[in-house]
Amino acid sequence: MISLRAAIRQTRITLIPLLVIAIIGVPYEFYTILRVIAFAIFAVSAFTFYRESRYYFMVFWSISAIFINPFSTITLSRLSWQIIDGLWIVIIIFEYVYFRKK
Repeated sequence: MISLRAAIRQTRITLIPLLVIAIIGVPYEFYTILRVIAFAIFAVSAFTFYRESRYYFMVFWSISAIFINPFSTITLSRLSWQIIDGLWIVIIIFEYVYFRKK
């Protein structure tokens, strides 16, 4: 049986192609769908790390969930969102590699 942490890690990995597509540029409706999906994944990730007492990752994913939440959007330039999406991709990959060794 797969652990909750492994399942959440896999869902974050599946978020990478969506973030890459967002960097390339697509219609606005895609970003709305991305916000809903990413919000759910980031919020569950934060809760998972809270249960494991890994507070640095919990704080990061909590801030990410608040930042991308679909209910009250934060308006930034396209370039700013592309940079943020790129940072999320790098951090998801880093976290995947880091926790895979453990």
